[in-house]
Amino acid sequence: MDYQRQRQSERINTSALLQELKALAQTISKSVPTAQYEYVDVTFNATANGDTEIRHSMTGIRDPEQVRAIPVEWRFPSLPLDAVFIYKDTSATRKLWGAGYIILRCNVASAQARLMLFVEPIR
Repeated sequence: MDYQRQRQSERINTSALLQELKALAQTISKSVPTAQYEYVDVTFNATANGDTEIRHSMTGIRDPEQVRAIPVEWRFPSLPLDAVFIYKDTSATRKLWGAGYIILRCNVASAQARLMLFVEPIR
């Protein structure tokens, strides 16, 4: 008799388990900044502050403007005189981003970098 009670108490409540799994999945999705990312190596334009097209293979992006870039490594033959940064042109004449590419600028001519590209989720 005690054995049967123990077995009954060990039964899994599938409904409660599913609710817990859904809550856990939601928590994880909120803590992960992106579902898609890619590392790319880039040599920026030979002219400082010139447009550089950066290709990627991420798919299913609703709006190319959701792609973000973070430099994770810089490579220079010699130390640059200025702090190095990349940026997106926001002028009225800027080149638009499209499927499979973004366009960024760097304030140092011919700078080489490894970028982490990722898709910022729309909330």
